[in-house]
Amino acid sequence: MKAIVVDIGGTNLRVALFEHNQLKQIKRDKVCSFAVSKLKGQELYQAFLSQLESTLLPYLEQYPDCPLAIAFPGPVSPSGMVTSAPTLWGDEVRRVDFLGDCKKRFQRRVVLMNDISAAVWRYAGKSVGKSADKSAETSLKGSEDFCLFTISSGVGNKVFLGGKVLLNEHGLGGELGHCQLAFDEYALPCDCGGSGHLGALASGRGIEQLSRHMASAAPAEFAVSELARLCREDISQIDTRKFIAALQSGDEFCRRVLKRSQHYLVQAMSHLYHSIGIKRFIFIGGFCCAAGQLYLDNLKQVVREFSWFGLAESDMENMCRLGALDDDHSLLGLGHYLSGGAYDA
Repeated sequence: MKAIVVDIGGTNLRVALFEHNQLKQIKRDKVCSFAVSKLKGQELYQAFLSQLESTLLPYLEQYPDCPLAIAFPGPVSPSGMVTSAPTLWGDEVRRVDFLGDCKKRFQRRVVLMNDISAAVWRYAGKSVGKSADKSAETSLKGSEDFCLFTISSGVGNKVFLGGKVLLNEHGLGGELGHCQLAFDEYALPCDCGGSGHLGALASGRGIEQLSRHMASAAPAEFAVSELARLCREDISQIDTRKFIAALQSGDEFCRRVLKRSQHYLVQAMSHLYHSIGIKRFIFIGGFCCAAGQLYLDNLKQVVREFSWFGLAESDMENMCRLGALDDDHSLLGLGHYLSGGAYDA
Protein backbone atom coordinates (compact mmCIF):
# COMPACT_ATOMS: atom_id res chain seq x y z
CA MET A 1 0.00 0.00 0.00
CA LYS A 2 1.37 3.42 -1.02
CA ALA A 3 -0.21 6.74 -0.05
CA ILE A 4 0.62 10.42 0.38
CA VAL A 5 -0.10 11.28 4.01
CA VAL A 6 -0.41 14.74 5.55
CA ASP A 7 -0.46 15.79 9.20
CA ILE A 8 -1.68 19.36 9.79
CA GLY A 9 -0.87 20.62 13.26
CA GLY A 10 -1.23 23.88 15.11
CA THR A 11 2.50 24.45 14.68
CA ASN A 12 3.79 22.28 11.84
CA LEU A 13 2.63 20.91 8.49
CA ARG A 14 4.13 17.49 7.69
CA VAL A 15 3.89 15.45 4.49
CA ALA A 16 5.30 11.99 3.73
CA LEU A 17 4.96 8.96 1.52
CA PHE A 18 3.63 5.90 3.36
CA GLU A 19 4.93 2.67 1.82
CA HIS A 20 5.49 -0.81 3.29
CA ASN A 21 4.36 0.44 6.73
CA GLN A 22 7.07 3.08 6.76
CA LEU A 23 7.31 6.82 6.17
CA LYS A 24 9.56 8.14 3.42
CA GLN A 25 10.35 11.57 1.96
CA ILE A 26 9.17 13.37 5.09
CA LYS A 27 8.86 17.14 4.74
CA ARG A 28 8.08 19.61 7.53
CA ASP A 29 7.11 23.31 7.34
CA LYS A 30 5.80 25.85 9.82
CA VAL A 31 2.08 25.92 9.18
CA CYS A 32 0.31 29.09 8.09
CA SER A 33 -1.77 29.76 11.22
CA PHE A 34 -3.17 32.71 13.15
CA ALA A 35 -0.12 32.51 15.43
CA VAL A 36 2.34 33.40 12.65
CA SER A 37 0.19 35.26 10.10
CA LYS A 38 -1.40 38.70 10.20
CA LEU A 39 -4.17 37.49 7.89
CA LYS A 40 -7.64 36.79 9.22
CA GLY A 41 -10.82 35.01 8.19
CA GLN A 42 -11.07 33.78 4.61
CA GLU A 43 -7.74 35.38 3.67
CA LEU A 44 -6.03 33.26 6.31
CA TYR A 45 -7.86 30.14 5.11
CA GLN A 46 -6.92 30.74 1.46
CA ALA A 47 -3.28 31.37 2.42
CA PHE A 48 -3.30 28.07 4.30
CA LEU A 49 -4.74 26.22 1.28
CA SER A 50 -2.09 27.75 -0.96
CA GLN A 51 0.66 26.63 1.41
CA LEU A 52 -0.78 23.11 1.50
CA GLU A 53 -0.92 22.97 -2.31
CA SER A 54 2.65 24.23 -2.65
CA THR A 55 3.96 21.68 -0.12
CA LEU A 56 2.09 18.80 -1.75
CA LEU A 57 2.93 19.61 -5.37
CA PRO A 58 6.16 17.53 -5.63
CA TYR A 59 4.39 14.48 -4.14
CA LEU A 60 1.34 14.84 -6.37
CA GLU A 61 3.53 15.07 -9.47
CA GLN A 62 5.75 12.12 -8.48
CA TYR A 63 2.88 9.85 -7.37
CA PRO A 64 -0.11 10.68 -9.60
CA ASP A 65 -2.02 7.49 -8.72
CA CYS A 66 -1.55 7.53 -4.94
CA PRO A 67 -4.45 8.31 -2.62
CA LEU A 68 -4.08 11.40 -0.46
CA ALA A 69 -4.92 11.18 3.24
CA ILE A 70 -5.03 14.24 5.50
CA ALA A 71 -5.15 14.47 9.30
CA PHE A 72 -6.68 17.74 10.51
CA PRO A 73 -6.49 19.39 13.99
CA GLY A 74 -10.20 19.88 14.57
CA PRO A 75 -13.62 18.24 14.24
CA VAL A 76 -14.33 16.81 10.78
CA SER A 77 -17.85 15.76 9.77
CA PRO A 78 -18.45 12.64 7.62
CA SER A 79 -18.99 14.97 4.64
CA GLY A 80 -15.60 16.64 5.19
CA MET A 81 -16.87 19.85 6.76
CA VAL A 82 -14.44 21.37 9.28
CA THR A 83 -16.40 23.09 12.01
CA SER A 84 -13.46 24.84 13.70
CA ALA A 85 -9.70 24.60 14.31
CA PRO A 86 -8.77 26.85 17.27
CA THR A 87 -5.05 25.90 17.35
CA LEU A 88 -4.78 26.61 13.60
CA TRP A 89 -7.17 29.51 12.93
CA GLY A 90 -8.19 30.65 16.41
CA ASP A 91 -11.83 31.76 16.24
CA GLU A 92 -11.35 33.44 12.84
CA VAL A 93 -12.45 30.57 10.56
CA ARG A 94 -15.43 28.26 11.08
CA ARG A 95 -17.43 25.77 9.00
CA VAL A 96 -15.46 25.33 5.80
CA ASP A 97 -15.83 22.54 3.25
CA PHE A 98 -12.20 21.54 3.59
CA LEU A 99 -12.58 18.13 1.92
CA GLY A 100 -14.37 19.68 -1.07
CA ASP A 101 -11.73 22.39 -1.40
CA CYS A 102 -8.95 19.78 -1.31
CA LYS A 103 -10.60 17.63 -3.97
CA LYS A 104 -10.94 20.64 -6.28
CA ARG A 105 -7.33 21.70 -5.81
CA PHE A 106 -5.68 18.27 -5.95
CA GLN A 107 -7.93 16.52 -8.47
CA ARG A 108 -7.90 13.11 -6.80
CA ARG A 109 -9.74 11.22 -4.11
CA VAL A 110 -8.92 12.51 -0.64
CA VAL A 111 -9.42 10.86 2.75
CA LEU A 112 -9.85 13.41 5.55
CA MET A 113 -10.11 12.76 9.27
CA ASN A 114 -9.34 14.40 12.56
CA ASP A 115 -5.64 14.14 13.46
CA ILE A 116 -6.22 12.27 16.71
CA SER A 117 -8.65 9.89 15.00
CA ALA A 118 -5.85 9.15 12.55
CA ALA A 119 -3.31 8.64 15.34
CA VAL A 120 -5.60 6.12 17.05
CA TRP A 121 -5.04 3.66 14.19
CA ARG A 122 -1.34 3.47 15.03
CA TYR A 123 -2.27 2.05 18.45
CA ALA A 124 -5.35 -0.01 17.67
CA GLY A 125 -3.35 -3.26 17.46
CA LYS A 126 -4.80 -6.08 15.39
CA SER A 127 -7.89 -4.05 14.55
CA VAL A 128 -5.96 -2.41 11.71
CA GLY A 129 -5.08 -5.77 10.20
CA LYS A 130 -1.67 -6.74 8.90
CA SER A 131 -0.48 -3.16 8.85
CA ALA A 132 -0.30 -2.78 12.64
CA ASP A 133 2.72 -0.71 13.60
CA LYS A 134 5.33 -3.02 15.11
CA SER A 135 7.51 -0.09 16.19
CA ALA A 136 4.96 1.25 18.66
CA GLU A 137 5.58 -0.70 21.84
CA THR A 138 2.36 0.58 23.35
CA SER A 139 0.13 -0.98 20.67
CA LEU A 140 -2.76 -2.72 22.36
CA LYS A 141 -3.82 -6.30 21.81
CA GLY A 142 -6.88 -7.06 19.76
CA SER A 143 -9.58 -4.43 20.01
CA GLU A 144 -8.89 -3.32 23.60
CA ASP A 145 -10.70 -0.06 24.32
CA PHE A 146 -8.57 2.99 25.08
CA CYS A 147 -8.40 6.78 24.93
CA LEU A 148 -5.58 8.54 23.11
CA PHE A 149 -4.63 12.00 24.40
CA THR A 150 -2.31 14.39 22.63
CA ILE A 151 -0.60 17.03 24.75
CA SER A 152 0.90 19.54 22.32
CA SER A 153 -0.21 22.99 21.02
CA GLY A 154 -3.63 22.05 22.35
CA VAL A 155 -5.18 19.02 24.02
CA GLY A 156 -7.00 16.53 21.84
CA ASN A 157 -8.37 13.08 22.49
CA LYS A 158 -10.22 10.24 20.85
CA VAL A 159 -11.82 7.12 22.28
CA PHE A 160 -11.37 3.76 20.56
CA LEU A 161 -14.37 1.71 21.67
CA GLY A 162 -15.66 -1.56 20.27
CA GLY A 163 -13.24 -1.54 17.34
CA LYS A 164 -13.95 2.00 16.10
CA VAL A 165 -13.30 5.64 16.94
CA LEU A 166 -16.21 7.02 18.93
CA LEU A 167 -17.74 9.98 17.05
CA ASN A 168 -21.21 11.37 16.51
CA GLU A 169 -22.86 12.06 13.16
CA HIS A 170 -21.14 15.45 12.93
CA GLY A 171 -17.66 14.06 13.58
CA LEU A 172 -17.66 15.36 17.15
CA GLY A 173 -16.34 13.33 20.05
CA GLY A 174 -12.99 13.72 21.71
CA GLU A 175 -12.99 17.47 22.21
CA LEU A 176 -12.16 17.34 25.89
CA GLY A 177 -9.57 20.03 25.23
CA HIS A 178 -12.52 22.44 25.05
CA CYS A 179 -14.35 21.12 28.10
CA GLN A 180 -14.44 23.72 30.88
CA LEU A 181 -12.92 22.33 34.06
CA ALA A 182 -11.81 25.50 35.86
CA PHE A 183 -14.28 28.11 37.08
CA ASP A 184 -12.13 30.12 39.48
CA GLU A 185 -8.98 32.19 39.11
CA TYR A 186 -7.56 29.36 36.98
CA ALA A 187 -10.20 29.82 34.27
CA LEU A 188 -7.52 30.95 31.82
CA PRO A 189 -8.31 31.87 28.18
CA CYS A 190 -8.39 29.19 25.50
CA ASP A 191 -7.47 29.65 21.81
CA CYS A 192 -11.11 28.98 20.90
CA GLY A 193 -12.29 32.05 22.81
CA GLY A 194 -13.57 30.20 25.89
CA SER A 195 -11.98 30.06 29.32
CA GLY A 196 -11.04 27.40 31.85
CA HIS A 197 -10.84 24.73 29.17
CA LEU A 198 -8.61 21.69 29.57
CA GLY A 199 -6.48 22.82 26.63
CA ALA A 200 -5.94 26.22 28.26
CA LEU A 201 -4.42 24.49 31.29
CA ALA A 202 -2.89 21.19 30.19
CA SER A 203 -1.51 21.74 26.67
CA GLY A 204 1.99 23.04 25.99
CA ARG A 205 0.60 26.54 25.43
CA GLY A 206 -1.67 26.04 28.43
CA ILE A 207 1.19 25.14 30.74
CA GLU A 208 3.06 28.23 29.57
CA GLN A 209 0.19 30.52 30.56
CA LEU A 210 -0.53 28.52 33.73
CA SER A 211 3.14 28.98 34.71
CA ARG A 212 2.86 32.74 34.14
CA HIS A 213 -0.37 32.89 36.14
CA MET A 214 1.06 30.94 39.08
CA ALA A 215 4.31 32.93 38.96
CA SER A 216 2.32 36.18 39.17
CA ALA A 217 0.27 34.79 42.06
CA ALA A 218 3.34 33.57 43.98
CA PRO A 219 6.23 35.86 42.96
CA ALA A 220 8.44 34.89 45.92
CA GLU A 221 8.23 31.19 45.07
CA PHE A 222 8.86 31.86 41.41
CA ALA A 223 11.83 34.13 42.14
CA VAL A 224 13.84 31.29 43.72
CA SER A 225 12.97 28.75 41.03
CA GLU A 226 15.18 27.39 38.27
CA LEU A 227 12.55 28.55 35.79
CA ALA A 228 13.02 32.14 37.00
CA ARG A 229 16.76 31.83 36.50
CA LEU A 230 16.28 30.54 32.95
CA CYS A 231 13.86 33.38 32.23
CA ARG A 232 16.01 35.99 34.01
CA GLU A 233 13.03 36.50 36.33
CA ASP A 234 10.95 37.79 33.41
CA ILE A 235 7.58 36.00 33.51
CA SER A 236 6.87 36.92 29.90
CA GLN A 237 9.86 34.82 28.82
CA ILE A 238 8.40 31.55 30.10
CA ASP A 239 8.05 28.99 27.32
CA THR A 240 7.77 25.21 27.15
CA ARG A 241 11.46 24.70 26.40
CA LYS A 242 12.54 26.56 29.54
CA PHE A 243 9.75 24.96 31.57
CA ILE A 244 10.84 21.42 30.65
CA ALA A 245 14.50 22.22 31.28
CA ALA A 246 13.63 23.52 34.76
CA LEU A 247 11.30 20.60 35.42
CA GLN A 248 14.01 18.09 34.51
CA SER A 249 16.39 19.82 36.92
CA GLY A 250 13.95 19.09 39.77
CA ASP A 251 12.49 22.59 40.04
CA GLU A 252 9.74 22.51 42.68
CA PHE A 253 7.82 25.44 41.19
CA CYS A 254 7.53 23.64 37.83
CA ARG A 255 6.48 20.42 39.53
CA ARG A 256 3.69 22.33 41.26
CA VAL A 257 2.56 23.83 37.95
CA LEU A 258 2.64 20.43 36.25
CA LYS A 259 0.67 18.82 39.09
CA ARG A 260 -2.08 21.43 38.87
CA SER A 261 -2.18 21.06 35.08
CA GLN A 262 -2.39 17.27 35.28
CA HIS A 263 -5.06 17.48 37.98
CA TYR A 264 -7.43 18.90 35.35
CA LEU A 265 -6.35 16.22 32.89
CA VAL A 266 -7.07 13.42 35.38
CA GLN A 267 -10.50 14.95 36.04
CA ALA A 268 -11.27 14.38 32.36
CA MET A 269 -9.87 10.84 32.50
CA SER A 270 -12.00 10.10 35.55
CA HIS A 271 -15.14 11.26 33.73
CA LEU A 272 -14.34 8.91 30.83
CA TYR A 273 -13.72 5.94 33.10
CA HIS A 274 -16.79 6.45 35.25
CA SER A 275 -19.10 7.17 32.29
CA ILE A 276 -18.07 4.58 29.67
CA GLY A 277 -15.48 2.38 31.40
CA ILE A 278 -12.31 3.48 29.59
CA LYS A 279 -9.34 2.51 31.77
CA ARG A 280 -6.42 2.64 29.31
CA PHE A 281 -4.93 6.00 28.32
CA ILE A 282 -2.08 6.63 25.86
CA PHE A 283 -0.33 10.01 25.77
CA ILE A 284 1.41 11.53 22.77
CA GLY A 285 2.22 15.03 21.53
CA GLY A 286 5.12 17.46 21.46
CA PHE A 287 5.02 18.61 25.08
CA CYS A 288 4.36 15.13 26.44
CA CYS A 289 7.17 13.73 24.28
CA ALA A 290 9.66 16.37 25.42
CA ALA A 291 8.91 15.78 29.11
CA GLY A 292 8.90 12.00 28.56
CA GLN A 293 8.99 9.65 31.53
CA LEU A 294 8.92 12.55 33.98
CA TYR A 295 5.52 13.58 32.59
CA LEU A 296 4.21 10.02 32.98
CA ASP A 297 5.60 9.53 36.50
CA ASN A 298 4.02 12.77 37.72
CA LEU A 299 0.73 11.88 36.02
CA LYS A 300 0.62 8.51 37.78
CA GLN A 301 1.05 10.27 41.11
CA VAL A 302 -1.96 12.48 40.38
CA VAL A 303 -3.98 9.44 39.22
CA ARG A 304 -3.41 7.79 42.61
CA GLU A 305 -4.83 10.86 44.38
CA PHE A 306 -8.24 10.30 42.75
CA SER A 307 -10.88 7.79 43.74
CA TRP A 308 -11.56 5.20 41.01
CA PHE A 309 -14.63 3.10 41.70
CA GLY A 310 -13.96 -0.61 41.14
CA LEU A 311 -10.23 -0.29 40.31
CA ALA A 312 -7.41 -1.92 42.25
CA GLU A 313 -4.10 -0.14 42.85
CA SER A 314 -2.46 -2.25 40.13
CA ASP A 315 -5.14 -1.08 37.67
CA MET A 316 -4.29 2.53 38.43
CA GLU A 317 -0.57 1.86 37.98
CA ASN A 318 -1.18 0.44 34.48
CA MET A 319 -3.79 2.98 33.44
CA CYS A 320 -1.43 5.43 31.68
CA ARG A 321 1.18 4.81 29.00
CA LEU A 322 3.36 6.95 26.80
CA GLY A 323 3.06 6.49 23.06
CA ALA A 324 6.08 6.27 20.80
CA LEU A 325 8.39 9.23 21.39
CA ASP A 326 8.10 10.71 17.91
CA ASP A 327 5.56 12.83 16.04
CA ASP A 328 4.63 10.29 13.37
CA HIS A 329 1.38 9.14 14.98
CA SER A 330 -1.12 10.68 12.56
CA LEU A 331 1.01 9.99 9.47
CA LEU A 332 1.45 6.31 10.35
CA GLY A 333 -2.14 6.05 11.52
CA LEU A 334 -3.43 7.32 8.18
CA GLY A 335 -1.31 4.76 6.35
CA HIS A 336 -2.49 1.92 8.57
CA TYR A 337 -6.10 3.02 8.19
CA LEU A 338 -5.83 2.92 4.40
CA SER A 339 -3.91 -0.38 4.45
CA GLY A 340 -6.67 -1.93 6.52
CA GLY A 341 -9.05 -1.57 3.57
CA ALA A 342 -11.05 1.41 4.84
CA TYR A 343 -10.19 3.45 1.76
CA ASP A 344 -11.72 0.85 -0.54
CA ALA A 345 -14.97 0.68 1.40
